[in-house]
Amino acid sequence: MKLIMIKSLAVLFSIAFIVFIIVSSIQMVAFSPNYYERQYKKLNVTEELQVSHQDLMKVTNHLIDYIEGKADNIDIQVPIDGEVEEFFNAREKAHMIDVQDLFQLSIVARNIALVICLLSLLLLILWKRLPGVLILAKTALWSVAVFLIFFAGIVIWIAADFRWFWNTFHWLGFSNDLWMLDPATDRMIVMFPLEFFWSVNIRIAAYILFSLLLLALVSFIMIKKYSHQKLDI
Repeated sequence: MKLIMIKSLAVLFSIAFIVFIIVSSIQMVAFSPNYYERQYKKLNVTEELQVSHQDLMKVTNHLIDYIEGKADNIDIQVPIDGEVEEFFNAREKAHMIDVQDLFQLSIVARNIALVICLLSLLLLILWKRLPGVLILAKTALWSVAVFLIFFAGIVIWIAADFRWFWNTFHWLGFSNDLWMLDPATDRMIVMFPLEFFWSVNIRIAAYILFSLLLLALVSFIMIKKYSHQKLDI
């Protein structure tokens, strides 16, 4: 019975840790104004929108604050081609309500996953120190291997047809078509063209891969260090 409980905690920790890695990687990119700034320069966004770089970053920081729940709305006015006007239209604002809801849900998932990780790790260490750590390391290593197979499929999908991947994500993630923006009328799609999100997804994938490989390395080291010792469960 103890062995089953230890293995169950190890599986729970591994799943929660992978969820924490995924959400944290997404947020590291999504909440990084410096990353947006570099992409704007690369994609010549200020020229496309006829807005100053300073005002564009002002809009971006306000948008990030809204997504994080630090602002009540994305109402913001800036000079555009010499005229001060509202930057986002009604459709864009409605879509960002859905985006904020999705991000807030992800933050809740990240926090729950972190609590599960800490509690299960603490129980494993306190309950049966060596057996718990060793079983945890083996489970984590297997979990990483299984997830990497799924992860590789996603990366191949992104590389093969990113537009299809991105549209599928929106069809599954949103219950309406507000995300279908028109560059002729909606500034948000000019700020964030498909090339922008391609770069975003590649960076997120790199963060996830690095974190998973680090977890796998730590697990492998622990297995090599303790596997020769007799376990008393």
